[in-house]
Amino acid sequence: MSTIKVTGGIITNSPMINGNAPVIINGGTSFDWAKIEEELQKVINQLPTNSDEYYESLSLMDIIRQRDKDRFLRAIKKNAKTFGSNLFCSFASSFLVNALKP
Repeated sequence: MSTIKVTGGIITNSPMINGNAPVIINGGTSFDWAKIEEELQKVINQLPTNSDEYYESLSLMDIIRQRDKDRFLRAIKKNAKTFGSNLFCSFASSFLVNALKP
C-alpha cells in the first residue's frame, strides 16, 4: 500500500485516488489541543463565575489539559446544551464553537 502524505489539514474517512486505485483513509478526529485550550480560556475569562457555562467550561478545561479525546467528546455530548447556550456562544470564537459541536 502506498503512503499518502497530507499536510496542512486532516482527512478522515474520505475516498482518494492513488494512481488508478481508490484509497480509503480511516482515522479518528485529531484536535489542536493547544488552540482549543487557548480559546476556551478566553471564554472562561469572560463568563460570569456563577453560571453553568463557567463551571462546565472549567471541567472541560481539565479534560483538555489531559488531552483525553474520549472524555472530551463525552463531556461535549453530555453538556451540549450548556456549550450551545447563547451565553457561551456569545463569548466563544467560531473555532471553539465548531470544535465543541457534538
